[in-house]
Amino acid sequence: MFLRMSEAKQHIVYRRAKMRSNAVSWPFCDAINCYFSKIACRDSHQGSHKRISRRFALGNDINHLRIYARNFFKQLSCWIHSIFIYSTRRHFLIFGRSQINLHKKTENVNHAFFMSFGLTKVLWQPARHGMEKVLKLFRKKARESKGLVGISEQSNGIGIALVEYREDGAPRLACCDFAFCEEGHGRHRAMTELIGRHNLESFPCVGVMALGSYDLLQIVPPDVADNERDEAVRWQVSELINYPIEDAVVDHFEVPTRGHEARAYVVVTPVDKVRKKVDFLRGSKLAVHAIDIPELAVRNFAAYLPESAKGVGILFFGPQQGTIMIIRERQIYLTRSIPVGLSQLYEFSDAPPSSEGSENLEFLNLLDSISLEVQRTFDFYERSSALTPIDNLLVAPTERPIPDLIPYLDNYLNADVRLLDLNSAFEVNEFLSPEIQARCIMAIGAALREFEVE
Repeated sequence: MFLRMSEAKQHIVYRRAKMRSNAVSWPFCDAINCYFSKIACRDSHQGSHKRISRRFALGNDINHLRIYARNFFKQLSCWIHSIFIYSTRRHFLIFGRSQINLHKKTENVNHAFFMSFGLTKVLWQPARHGMEKVLKLFRKKARESKGLVGISEQSNGIGIALVEYREDGAPRLACCDFAFCEEGHGRHRAMTELIGRHNLESFPCVGVMALGSYDLLQIVPPDVADNERDEAVRWQVSELINYPIEDAVVDHFEVPTRGHEARAYVVVTPVDKVRKKVDFLRGSKLAVHAIDIPELAVRNFAAYLPESAKGVGILFFGPQQGTIMIIRERQIYLTRSIPVGLSQLYEFSDAPPSSEGSENLEFLNLLDSISLEVQRTFDFYERSSALTPIDNLLVAPTERPIPDLIPYLDNYLNADVRLLDLNSAFEVNEFLSPEIQARCIMAIGAALREFEVE
């Protein structure tokens, strides 16, 4: 026997479905009631006689309930989709506390990237203010936490770190792990397993761009008004990159010069690389909070080193290149690339000498090149900043020890050269071996990024 669904009967369906099924929550019943009302109005207008079974009206046939619910949410999705205005897309990069409009325009999308020391947020802009409350129901919120997750990718795996903050504001490294995996589809599965193993789903996270996947250019800032400087810098570097400036994310940050000629560093990277990084992190059930570059990740943990107060040099290596940085009181004064990477150091350090009793000349040439670049960096810093010379150089750990690297630099440079050890920089949950520090050092630096819980 069949009944026609009247408004009174819809109310009965709504009430009985709520009372008879614990699996059906109030918002779900509201959705079903809204959908039935829409059908009743449409059928009444068209003069049709839609029938609904008594069993479904009584809430006994949950399968039919699911079918109607699925249809409702499909229509709801189309409805929300239709009220958006798809037009211009703008990208923003924030360094420090300044916000810079990058004037990035693409078609058919209306959302904005925000980067604060690499911060990347995706914000959908609804066409109607009234839809903001509706959209909040469908947004995936970050888990309320006093900590931040850092993620760094390497050629052989993924490093992850979680930094939490005590009541006094001091950081604590709660966990640090590394998963070996090759690049490709297996990397996403390894990442998901790593997140699940430490129960980090929906945590706010900071990803780190790979060394060499962006350009870090040093310029003299244009002498223009503050509100015109961003566009002037963008125009200034347009001829220094080998891809269209329209497809790039650009921002700059100035460095202290103490009365000398002003200098600034410009970060330029294709927007596709940033989008790929964000999609990877979001696909791993993380709430993307930021995208950093390695130099800024190093700056983050260097702020907790005791040597940072008077200035410290930090040397670290990527697969194809190295970087020497000078950091003082949480500010980057100088950073330079070194054309020597881990692949070269591993290759020539393992190579046998040309003859018995002779030295490995190729390896010594690499060490000479590194020491010369470090010394030039120290000299330039001393001339341009009018500050005391750098007395300490910390070398970041590597997965495989590089013989004679630290002793050679210690003998050549007028500075105390030693291995960087994060165990003494801040509180750690477990002792960090040099190997795990080498694999996760960028993830740790990213997790130490300043973060305030909203």
